[in-house]
Amino acid sequence: MLHDSTLSFEIVEHNVVFCVVRGGMAGLCASITTARNGNNTILVQDRPALGGNASSEIRLYLYGARGKDNVESGILEELKLENRYRNPQQKDTLWDTVLYKKAQFQQNLKLLLNCSIHSLKTSNNRITEIQGWQLTAQLSHKIRTKFYADCSDNCVLKTSGAQFRRGREAQSEFNESLAPEMDDRKSMGSSLLMQLRKIDPKDHLSSIKPLAAMLTHGLPAKAIGHATVLNKALNFRKHVLCLIVIWQISSGCLAAIQRKATGQCASHHGQGFSV
Repeated sequence: MLHDSTLSFEIVEHNVVFCVVRGGMAGLCASITTARNGNNTILVQDRPALGGNASSEIRLYLYGARGKDNVESGILEELKLENRYRNPQQKDTLWDTVLYKKAQFQQNLKLLLNCSIHSLKTSNNRITEIQGWQLTAQLSHKIRTKFYADCSDNCVLKTSGAQFRRGREAQSEFNESLAPEMDDRKSMGSSLLMQLRKIDPKDHLSSIKPLAAMLTHGLPAKAIGHATVLNKALNFRKHVLCLIVIWQISSGCLAAIQRKATGQCASHHGQGFSV
């Protein structure tokens, strides 16, 4: 088998002043700031959307400032204000487009989405080149610059041997009054996001009733009674959102449904279920 060099993937080379790896909120703000100061900048993001945890993929809110009347200022506030104007219903997917627009149409800034950095080169204790693969375009990218900013959550460029830190710094290190007194290795843990939105009850169509009717058709009266309780528990007419945890379903009710599915005649002896 002979190798045909004409069939190789295209390699695109970039020579810029500043390169930012990952396009979360930190990387996005860093790249916009640098570009606005007249520096040719490239932003490399391995996802199809910008924003990181704040994007529609995760949907964590940008509420980092604590205290009454405290808000994030600068580019973060600029992005949030524009989102209020262009996205009054606060849809997460439209928030993605606000972030994309800021990067895509920013002068001196080139955006590479769906591009993962996989290797780098160093010389004289400095990073001289990083290489990435852009899946959607099937392009290989080589980026050379004077300055690199690793804004990823897992230190993509740590293989260069560059120093990196994990956790929170002490107040005295950068004169931050809200930082802990002593540094530690704590970072953001898992987050549980619950989003509630008030809607007109007439606009909600529950899919539980047709499902309950389908499952209980032909079942004994007691089993139908249990299903009716479940149907009432999942009634959305009085509440925007109900989170129902079914703690136990009796074996008798399940057996009745199973016997019905197999066409067998059975009587129901279960004690129901509790919610």
